[in-house]
Amino acid sequence: MRYPKTSIFRKRETMKRLIFLTCIMSVLLIAGIASGAVLDKNILRPVTYANFSNPATPPPFGNVPGGVIDDKLYASLAPCYSEKMIKSYGPVPVFTRDHQILSRGILADYTIADRNALYAKLDNIYESTKDTFDKKYAYPQGPVISYGYNALGSVAVGIYEKGVVDQKTLDDMYSVISAESKKQGIDTVPVVFYTESMPQLDLGRTDMWRPVIGGVQTGIIPVLFLIQ
Repeated sequence: MRYPKTSIFRKRETMKRLIFLTCIMSVLLIAGIASGAVLDKNILRPVTYANFSNPATPPPFGNVPGGVIDDKLYASLAPCYSEKMIKSYGPVPVFTRDHQILSRGILADYTIADRNALYAKLDNIYESTKDTFDKKYAYPQGPVISYGYNALGSVAVGIYEKGVVDQKTLDDMYSVISAESKKQGIDTVPVVFYTESMPQLDLGRTDMWRPVIGGVQTGIIPVLFLIQ
C-alpha cells in the first residue's frame, strides 16, 4: 500500500516529537538524580554503613540490629580510630597502627540484645542533637561534614579534612552529645572525632548515599549520612 506524502510527513513529524520528548525526559531524569544528590551545604542527612561513596573507604556509619560485629567490621572502621582520629571520648575501640584490635570498646561484653538497646539510645541521641549540629557545626559555617553513630557503638563526627577545629569546639560538641546521652542512661558515651574528605558525586555509580537512619553526612552527596 502506498501512503500519501502528507501521511508520511506526519509520521516523520510524530517520530521526531517522540524522540525529542524522550530526550527531554532523559535530561529531566538525570537532573532529578543530580538535584537529589546535591544538598544545601547546611543540611545534614542520614546514611548507613552499607552506602559507600568510595568503596575503599567505607563511611563509619550504620546500625544493623542483630547483625554480626566481627573483626572485619572493626577493621573497616579502624582508620577512624587511628590515623584519621582527631580526638575520642569515652570507651571507644582501640587499635594499633596496623589496625590490630587492642580493645573493642563499649561493645566488648555486650550481648546482641545489649547492643540493640545501645543502638536505640544512640539513635535517640542523634535525633535529639542533629538540629544543634546542623545549625552550629555543619559545614560550611562549621567543620562537621558527617554526624551520626556507627556499628561499633560510638557517636561518630566527621571533620572536614581541610578545615580547622580547635579543642574548645571539640569539647563543646562533646558536651552537647554527653548531656543528651545522660538522659538516655549512658554515663560516658563513646564519641570519636575524625578527619573526613568531602564526598564526591558520581552519577555512574548506584551506591549513592541514601537518607536512612543510622548516621548523617553533610556536604555534596545526599547522604549515611548524608538532618531531616
